[in-house]
Amino acid sequence: MNSISNLAKKNFKRNKIKSLLVIITIVLTTALLTSMGILCATIKNANIKDIEDTIGNYHCIFSIQNDKQFQTLKNNVQLEKAGEYMYLGNCNNKELGVNRLELRYMDKNVADLNNIKLEKGQFPQNSNEIVLNKWIIEKLNKKPKLGEKIHLSFIPPISKEEEWENKKPNVIEKDFAICGILKESEEEKKYNTSKGLVSKDAIYKSLDKKNIDREIYLRFKDDKNITKDIYSLADSMNILRKDIMLNKFYLNELHPSAGNLIPFIIIGLILMLVAIAVIYNIFCVSISQKIQAFGLLAALGSTRKQMRKVIIIDGLYNCIIGIPLGLLLGYGLSYFICGFVMQSLHVGKYFVINVPFSVIIVSSLVSVVTVVIALIRPARTASKISPIEAIRFSGYKTEIKKKEKKISGDINMKKLSYLNLWRNKKRTLMTLFSLSMSGMIFIIVSSVIFSMDINLNLKEDIQNDFLISSSHIIKDNGIVNPLNEDFIKKVKNIDGVTKVQKVNHSYVWFDNVVLSKNDTKVASSKECFNFYGFDDEMIDKLKDNLSLGEISLENLKNKNEVILVANHKGKYKFNVGDKVLLKKAKLYKEDLPQNENQTLDEIYDKENDNNYKFNEYKIVAIVDKNVEGLDMGLDTNGTFIACEDIFNRTIKDNRPIQIRIDIQKAKYEGVKASLKNIIEKNEEIVYKSYVETREDLQSQFKSTNIICYGVVSIIALIGMLNLINTRITGIMARKNEMGMIEAIGASNKDISKMLQLEGFYYSFISLVVAVGFGLGIGYLCFRLIKKTATYMIYRFPLIPIIILISMFVLLQIIITYLIQRILNKNSIIDKIRVNE
Repeated sequence: MNSISNLAKKNFKRNKIKSLLVIITIVLTTALLTSMGILCATIKNANIKDIEDTIGNYHCIFSIQNDKQFQTLKNNVQLEKAGEYMYLGNCNNKELGVNRLELRYMDKNVADLNNIKLEKGQFPQNSNEIVLNKWIIEKLNKKPKLGEKIHLSFIPPISKEEEWENKKPNVIEKDFAICGILKESEEEKKYNTSKGLVSKDAIYKSLDKKNIDREIYLRFKDDKNITKDIYSLADSMNILRKDIMLNKFYLNELHPSAGNLIPFIIIGLILMLVAIAVIYNIFCVSISQKIQAFGLLAALGSTRKQMRKVIIIDGLYNCIIGIPLGLLLGYGLSYFICGFVMQSLHVGKYFVINVPFSVIIVSSLVSVVTVVIALIRPARTASKISPIEAIRFSGYKTEIKKKEKKISGDINMKKLSYLNLWRNKKRTLMTLFSLSMSGMIFIIVSSVIFSMDINLNLKEDIQNDFLISSSHIIKDNGIVNPLNEDFIKKVKNIDGVTKVQKVNHSYVWFDNVVLSKNDTKVASSKECFNFYGFDDEMIDKLKDNLSLGEISLENLKNKNEVILVANHKGKYKFNVGDKVLLKKAKLYKEDLPQNENQTLDEIYDKENDNNYKFNEYKIVAIVDKNVEGLDMGLDTNGTFIACEDIFNRTIKDNRPIQIRIDIQKAKYEGVKASLKNIIEKNEEIVYKSYVETREDLQSQFKSTNIICYGVVSIIALIGMLNLINTRITGIMARKNEMGMIEAIGASNKDISKMLQLEGFYYSFISLVVAVGFGLGIGYLCFRLIKKTATYMIYRFPLIPIIILISMFVLLQIIITYLIQRILNKNSIIDKIRVNE
């Protein structure tokens, strides 16, 4: 075995060009696999960290009935943490406005699992202690300091029986002392929600036992089979499926579906195929140049198995050098790419390069397997060489066929070049395969990237220069209007503002009463819908999305007609011609509008006045989607759109949830500064700029392009290596033939023309295959992606095709030029002389 290893080692050292090409191929293959693995692992970790910070790192929540169940869970060996949570109620202090404050009890484990930390102070111990956010304390007109007294009015939950009987909840008034201040959460502040932490004693003193819902937050020690473990534990404790809530976002990031791995598997397989073709060709050329050497080994008594080992061990020596270099290069590439990509995905603050040991192992193994597969055929060829064949070998195959192919006409450089191309069919086909594959992938990727329309994507999100949205879409208390007349007046007075559009919105109840032409269908439960009021211009925009029916602006203005928006799957609950009874909804009874002079009974009685009566509307059209920027609000059963005149007359809610602003482009910076100055004084308003949104999208598209074209570039480099190896070794092996052609009168120009034509045939055949298959597969990919990405519009990748043709032609010219320079250094006699 030592002699075989030594022979393989010497073979590796002597064939420096062959070894260098193989090592480069292994380095590129390993680097691409490694960088992809590190990029995925780093982004996955960043997403997990983001979810842990915003949602929490618990795996699930169980609703339980008694202390015994909780104690059983706390002592379960499968669990890392189990914490208790109870809900006290929602505050309805008028100072809060649209800001939502939920009072709850949670133990230390729940706080840890939800990433809730104290800025100062301690968690509540006594029934009159509370922990709040600084900004909520200030909203309540109190100083954010420990010991500060605060009075809260809140509505506790009611039992299912009380809810069924439509009983009105009691309002509880309670004084608290601030014992701790929570660390700020930008996510909560953005959506005007906050939490107040109270003690367990406060829960028991404020609520009836039947109204206390106890939830247990669980985190398991092992998450390999987490979903199965969750349901097994629940079944063992007789906990029903309806009493289990999974932290789906977190679980999906921990264990992505197998479908997410398909693109990487495809890229890995393509990379392996191209690398196999390159390494196979390189070793085939090397063996053909050493036929006599392998014949001599056979004559000296080497077995076929030993000769195969020489080739395999030679390849593994290349792996020993190439794989570590590839791992280092992959790490360097991933470090550069990760930072850029993660910034575009808005998780840059969690940027920490993650290099899983599994990525190193898998990348290394795939590279080794690729080399071994590539060497199986060359090793078998070398082992079958007999001493007699080695003596007869002349450098290329001269098989006598039963039927000789006759060539009509005179032999010229064009025909000679074409015949030279097919002297070794296997080698030529493998080169064409790797080169065509590189070009094909480039065309496929370009077809998809060119079809991503940033303007269409932007059009679905924002078309005006600025969008200003009200947070009352998130929590509607029926009275507060951040975008009031005073605010709109200030916006209109900004220098440079040319147009201000208002979008009205309300939630409506549908009582499941559908009036058709011939009959009336009555059901039992209420459902909530979004209801918008649009001006003429926005109604016109809906015509672009029309699916069924007809949109007549005149009829919409004068009749109670509405447009229905289909859901994201293109389905809709009603049909054109149906009549529906809708009335303005109050989503949160605890948040009903009230003032100092109103009692709670008077507030509830207000449901019976004209502002809250049912109105009949006829559905005249169905659109497949709403206009841009209006996929907001609560997750309701659907969306209706009416003309703003009908909206104001029937819904009687003139509080716009959005204003759309157009400006003079030259005054963008001034308008932007003025808007931000107004908005900074009101945290209940969300601002969006067309320019900033476009820049954000461009950044995301740019990161996608870098990753895609980076992968394509490495695969293309490997394919080019195959071409360079085939052309150089093929031509250098025919050096004596070149000399003979020169001896019978061919000039350097003729030789150059022949070599260039050979290169042209390689380029032409590869381009035909790459462009033909690339366009077809690229269009299929476009059709598949378009099913979920509505911003796709097919564009023929003309520029990428021109670039590909230019690159192939330029590469062939450069290779041929370099080869000819090497040939010209030798005289005709040197070329004709047969190499020993």
